Amino acid sequence: TPCQAGKYSTNDEGENAGAGGCDVCPAGTSSSYGQFECTACSPGRYATSEESSMCTDCEAGKFQASLNATLCVPCAPGYLQVAAGQAVCMLCPANEFSDEPGAYFCKNCEAEIGEGFGSGPGSADCVVCQANYWYQTSTKTCVGCGIGTDFEGFDCTVGATTTVTTQVKKGYWRRSEEHTSE
Repeated sequence: TPCQAGKYSTNDEGENAGAGGCDVCPAGTSSSYGQFECTACSPGRYATSEESSMCTDCEAGKFQASLNATLCVPCAPGYLQVAAGQAVCMLCPANEFSDEPGAYFCKNCEAEIGEGFGSGPGSADCVVCQANYWYQTSTKTCVGCGIGTDFEGFDCTVGATTTVTTQVKKGYWRRSEEHTSE
């Protein structure tokens, strides 16, 4: 008699030996009806218990890089996985973030935090201002700069700057707190 799904034949001659000649497949493997060996769960799949008839895909937001897995791992903050059955997670793109494990989408920095906020790839938060913005520490906001703004003298072509670190364009000057006149 062939072995049931989730079991394998222990008969050395390669023949099924009936119910007594079948062993249970360990967790992390599976077998279908009549098999002579258990098959390892491939990366992106898992089997939590022994005697599994099939491996299950990791759900979106999780991954598994190893063979013979018994569970899937949530993607770390800053990463996401949109598809099931994957062996790796992907970095959130620039100006997006995921702040919790197991993300299957990344949040937009400007939509969640405010205008001008951004991040580098793989970020768990938005702590920098994008290019053409600078961080105003007194209001904790990103402020636009360039022609037509109150701050057109700042050169904000590079993001992640503050009022102290933002370069001033040629022909403009910055008032220094140390050199103020009365």
